[in-house]
Amino acid sequence: MREAVNGGVKVKMICSFDPKKIKIYEAWLSTGAHIRVLNHEKYGPLLPRITVFDGGISRLTIGKPEVRNEEDYLTLWTESKAFSNMLKKQFISMCKDSKDLKKYINIK
Repeated sequence: MREAVNGGVKVKMICSFDPKKIKIYEAWLSTGAHIRVLNHEKYGPLLPRITVFDGGISRLTIGKPEVRNEEDYLTLWTESKAFSNMLKKQFISMCKDSKDLKKYINIK
């Protein structure tokens, strides 16, 4: 991840906050990734797994807690620019309505 960020890739992530995972969050932040905490009041308790690569390839994964067994997770990969753009807009909207993870773990 650090190599990708150093190479110019902008990595943005949204997570649910769990105080037991602060060490993990700190490790991800140390790579240069930007991480925000989902606004559960606006978007509900479930965090969709959205990945968009270069605006044209995207992935949507449906897993835990909706699907209990990892081998039953459903992942949709698409090279549809229209679908990727829709997922990107959803992700950006969720980012705007979320809070910086650093505020939760007291990092400036």
